[in-house]
Parts: sequence; structure tokens; C-alpha cells
Amino acid sequence: MIELGELRLNGYGLLIGLGIWMATEVSVWTGKKLGIKKEVIEKGFWWIVGGGLIGARLYHVVDYWEIYGKNWIEILMVWRGGLGIWGAIGGGGVGLLWFYLKNKDRLGLDLFRLLDVAVVGVPLAQAIGRWGNYINGELYGKVTNLPWGIKVMGVEGKVHPLFLYESGLNLGLFALLIWVLIRQKGEGAGGRVAGTYLIGYGLTRFFLESLRPEEIVWQIGEMAVAQVVAGVAVLTGIVLVKRGARRGEELPAGKN
Repeated sequence: MIELGELRLNGYGLLIGLGIWMATEVSVWTGKKLGIKKEVIEKGFWWIVGGGLIGARLYHVVDYWEIYGKNWIEILMVWRGGLGIWGAIGGGGVGLLWFYLKNKDRLGLDLFRLLDVAVVGVPLAQAIGRWGNYINGELYGKVTNLPWGIKVMGVEGKVHPLFLYESGLNLGLFALLIWVLIRQKGEGAGGRVAGTYLIGYGLTRFFLESLRPEEIVWQIGEMAVAQVVAGVAVLTGIVLVKRGARRGEELPAGKN
């Protein structure tokens, strides 16, 4: 008989793995439309996933250093949960950049084009992975009287299902990225897909963070770290979208 605790942990890992696989398949499909070989995307995803997992764990560990600083071995126990999404995004970006720089001459691709293809399936992966947070009893909000509030172990009353809010918003963001990619074909996208993702997810996290219980929000002084990072993401996204728009205007007719 499988114990409940083991079932919970396996479910978390299963959904994270499913999300990564779906994101890879979306990128392969997108790359095919844009003339990027499947092998390039699959090799690149090893670097993205590796960097993302390291970054996600580091973000979480730094957040809860008062715990991990006393129990170093638990830093390696990823299966217990504890992955920070902003760390995953940053680490995955570093992994992609490293892959690109090591293979730049052989790839024959613009970095921003590769970035757009890599990012397009990310919100779909996040939408799936957030249900793993529900299985682990993570990512919940403040106490609420709304009819869709949920019960969480150790919390009195019902709380906002933040995992559900974010999952739904990520699905909407995924649909938006597909639309942007279709509308701005090929080289003309030039970073607009990645920029749209950063703007959309940055705004999502900025506003949802205000619904989290204050005692579990990572703060430096009076500032919520996740909201500061979200603001930086939005600004970076705006730069990428503007950069892509300028590049689209510079391309000859028929290549945008």
C-alpha cells in the first residue's frame, strides 16, 4: 500500500516532469514551423532544464536559509518540493544562453529567435506544474469567504487557491504567446514572444503575490522579493518587445 506522503511527492514530480515534456513538444512544433531542427531544440532543452532546476532550488534555498542553513543535506531533497519559479526562469535563461554561445557557429540562428521558440511552451508547463503545488499543499493565499476557497492543512478556514489562479492565467498567457508567434512569423518575432511572456507572467505574479499570507512572503525590508523580480521581468519584457518590433520593421517584406 502506498502511503499518502509518498503519493503526494510522486504526484508533484510527475506533474513537473509532464510540464517539462509538454513545453519541449510545443517548442519542437514551433521550431519546425520556423525551420529550426528538432535536434537543436532537444539539446538546448537539456541546458534549459538543468539550469532551471538549479536556479529554482537556489531561489528557494536562499528564501528559507534559516532552515537549510542548519540542515544542508535537505538542500538536495528536491522531491520534497521547494522550487522557486523566478529562479527557474533565471536559471533556464542562463542555461539557454550558455548553450547558444557554445554552439553559436553551428546553429546559424539568431539568439532571440531561439529564445522565442524556447519560451513559448513555458506557461503551459507552469500551468501543469502548479497542480503539483496543490498536491503538496503549497501556493495558497490568504483566508477568504469566497465560495471557491479551499482547505489547506494547518490553516484555519478556507484560503484563496493561488495555484488555480496562476494555472488559469498561465493557460491564457500560453494562448497569447501562440497568437503572437503566428502573427509575427519567423525572424520577425525577434524576441517579442519572450518579451510578451515576461510582461504577462511578471504582471501575474506581481498581483497574485499580494494575495499570499504575509508570513510566507519572502521580504527584504518592506519589499516582497517576488514582486521586485516581477517588476524587473516586466521591464525586460518591454525592452524585448520593442526590440522585436524594430527588427520586424527593418526586415524586407515577406520575411516578417
